[in-house]
Amino acid sequence: MGGVEHRFVGGEVLTIGPELLQKTTDKVKLIQDRMRVTQSRQKSYADKRRRPLQFEEGDHVFLSVTPTTVFGRAIKSTKLTPKLIGPYQINKRIRHVAYEIALPPHQANLHNVFSCVPITEIHCGSHSCTKGR
Repeated sequence: MGGVEHRFVGGEVLTIGPELLQKTTDKVKLIQDRMRVTQSRQKSYADKRRRPLQFEEGDHVFLSVTPTTVFGRAIKSTKLTPKLIGPYQINKRIRHVAYEIALPPHQANLHNVFSCVPITEIHCGSHSCTKGR
């Protein structure tokens, strides 16, 4: 039969051989193409919302507090604990994503250098400050 083997399983004919291999290869290529298209679409959605965070000396920022961060020792994590603490002033920029922040004396046990990840900028108007993302 030319290298093609037919088996009967439960009343159905299964083809084993080059035809099955070709069908499987075609299906795998189709799935890979669809995955690439989907990933590209998701990347374009994410890139529209993503923007680089850059701060200058003297800017005021909030620090985000979660139970898994180093801040957990300074602030007890409960349901009513604020998600953001601050505002704190940036003293200087250490690296591209690291900043030194002026912390109050009661938080002296914390390291005063933070990356951009736990920092949220605030926009101060003439009367009030609002959180920006």
